[in-house]
Amino acid sequence: CENRGVFYPVLDNADLGGIMSAYIKYFAYGQEMCSASFLSYTSATGGQTLLAGCMAAYDRTGPNPDLLGVTCMDTNLLTDVGQWNATAGWPFFVCTASDMTKQCRQLDLKECHRQKIRAAHSAQSVCNIDSEQQTYSTATASTVCPCRDQGCQDDPAFRDEKGYFCDTWVGDDCKAAAASWGYSD
Repeated sequence: CENRGVFYPVLDNADLGGIMSAYIKYFAYGQEMCSASFLSYTSATGGQTLLAGCMAAYDRTGPNPDLLGVTCMDTNLLTDVGQWNATAGWPFFVCTASDMTKQCRQLDLKECHRQKIRAAHSAQSVCNIDSEQQTYSTATASTVCPCRDQGCQDDPAFRDEKGYFCDTWVGDDCKAAAASWGYSD
């Protein structure tokens, strides 16, 4: 709880694979993907290079979006990647797709959201400490959590004072940067 995470108790003979994969809900609740990520891979059947654009799909009928899954579409359904990469526009596409894929996705989970994830998994996972967490210690699936700032966007040109891009900060407490890593205040 003090690490702003979710405790997943694992009993003997439990579905370890299912429990381990449940951590993705933490990121699904905290990030709404609004642009595709691209993945290049080799076909298992023909050795052909394939290129897929993938996006998350959400159920937005409840108080908070739930991840339904991820869907991908191979660009090979539209054009032959081998022929496409010989065109003048290919370098621009590769640069744009790379930038979109590497873009930091805001992880915006308030304690209310974390408590809902914990409660959905197990009563043992729910935290009952400090004033903010106690406010949401009884959060249920129907609890409406504070809104996320939809206007917050990644700055692709951002570099911290040591030259690192924002993706190196994902999951870190920025308020601890000076004490933990020697950054200025």
